Amino acid sequence: MLNSDRLYCYSVYGCQFVTQRSLPGLPILPARTALQDPIRVNLLGTATADYAFVQPSYWQASDTSDQQEGLYLWQTQRPDGIYSRLRSYEGGDRLDFVINPTGTEVWGFWSHEDLFQDAVSMLLGAVLGHVLRLRNVICLHASVVEIADRAIALVGESGAGKSTTAAAFALRGYSVLSDDIAALTWMNQQFWVQPGYPALRLWSPSLDALQVSTSKLRRVANRWDKRLLDLSTQMENDTNPSIATQSKPQSFTAHPLPLSAVYVLTERDPQLTQVRIDPLTPIAALHQLLTHAYGRSILSRSGQQAELQHLTRIAQTLPIRKLYRPDDLYQLDHLCAAITHDLEQSRSLCNPH
Repeated sequence: MLNSDRLYCYSVYGCQFVTQRSLPGLPILPARTALQDPIRVNLLGTATADYAFVQPSYWQASDTSDQQEGLYLWQTQRPDGIYSRLRSYEGGDRLDFVINPTGTEVWGFWSHEDLFQDAVSMLLGAVLGHVLRLRNVICLHASVVEIADRAIALVGESGAGKSTTAAAFALRGYSVLSDDIAALTWMNQQFWVQPGYPALRLWSPSLDALQVSTSKLRRVANRWDKRLLDLSTQMENDTNPSIATQSKPQSFTAHPLPLSAVYVLTERDPQLTQVRIDPLTPIAALHQLLTHAYGRSILSRSGQQAELQHLTRIAQTLPIRKLYRPDDLYQLDHLCAAITHDLEQSRSLCNPH
């Protein structure tokens, strides 16, 4: 489809896609880039009249219709396979994305034009996450930072502090590789994390703890008070600009990195006074990886079996740690220091000489 004189090309989580509208905050791929099977993303707004698949009668509820965070999934069997529909709505505001069976084409609709930014946010999160799962790409619900040229994944439930911890690392001179989704690919006998996009999504309390003003930050969506922290330039905080080192020109890594460790962020504990990090056995690690696998319920049975084998390999070969923290956002310095110290100890144990 995509009937437009101008198409914009992007790459997120290892997926290349083209669309007829410019997406704010997302780097456009150079015109000379050779695209490999790009996803066609049709951002159609309120233009629903010509599309039968936006009508309720087209759909049946999926087996996983009780979706998380206000997202609802419907699926329907058509002659060419199973189509998926992701919907988010609040009051009279409605966002709908339809995905074809192979994840090669997406159609996006929203109830009024003020919701365009909300639609972009949904596209870069749940929609591309769904597409990745259709393509059997392993995904963890994680933010990922670069430490010593390796990818360190921070997994946890929504609200666990993944993005906040990644932002704290960015303010200390490290680069962020991805936020919310860690898309993993198997290359050269190891798992690599694909880069996301150069921004972190943060609530106001996290920004306050990071000493970053919200005044110049765009909202993630018009319906939320969550803000987008731009990572395309070097990070500084408002009260102490020297906190970020000058070792890197920016705070985002735009190329894949090998996965080196996974930290599971538990719920903050008001009884704790300091950070504690415990290693997990391979069995316990596998349980955590399965718990925090992104969108696992939409995989076919064979897809789930393949993912189980891959996650088992990660659990058996990489350090997986459980991270316990005080209920205090202002201890982010201690949290970052504890993680980097644990990584140094892990490398010392692996390379005693």
